[in-house]
Amino acid sequence: THIPFDYYDLPLCDPMPGTKDAPANLGEILTADRYHDAPFQLSALNDVTCNVMCSLSTDSQDVKYRKALIRDGYDVRIRMDNMPFMYLESRPSSQGVSLAAEVMLEAPKEIGYPLGSMRMVDGRKALVLNNHITLWIMYHYVDSPEGVKKARIISGYVTAASFDSNDDNWLETCNMADTNPAGFRA
Repeated sequence: THIPFDYYDLPLCDPMPGTKDAPANLGEILTADRYHDAPFQLSALNDVTCNVMCSLSTDSQDVKYRKALIRDGYDVRIRMDNMPFMYLESRPSSQGVSLAAEVMLEAPKEIGYPLGSMRMVDGRKALVLNNHITLWIMYHYVDSPEGVKKARIISGYVTAASFDSNDDNWLETCNMADTNPAGFRA
């Protein structure tokens, strides 16, 4: 069984200054599902790709702890406006389809994304940390009396990947992976 951990108690990204806890209902308190501000900012109708959130500690105890969490299959949960992000195994852009089409093909069932996975690297099994996430947000435009362009979020999805940040071309690879095909609005 999984024991829930507070994200900021793990050897991952530290909180931004001024981070606050989100209000919790009784069910969230009893299941230890506590939510905090994320270590990044989102702006409506503004695409941002490949920003570095933090650098992880290379302390041997921290690395060992992260590996144990990956081995145990831990997920990181994200929510926005009290709506959970659902995990997509495949990137819509890698399939050449829209987000709506990928959701119909894959029918995501998990909340959050895996912290990492076991993969074959150079012919050997290795634990790999998902050090890159892409948030796919479906929305539709709403009329505003002020004539200001506004959008209403209708769902959120997350994909996770691992990029070798020691590679000088990681940013280029990341930007190519995050190229969004047309048609992501619902």
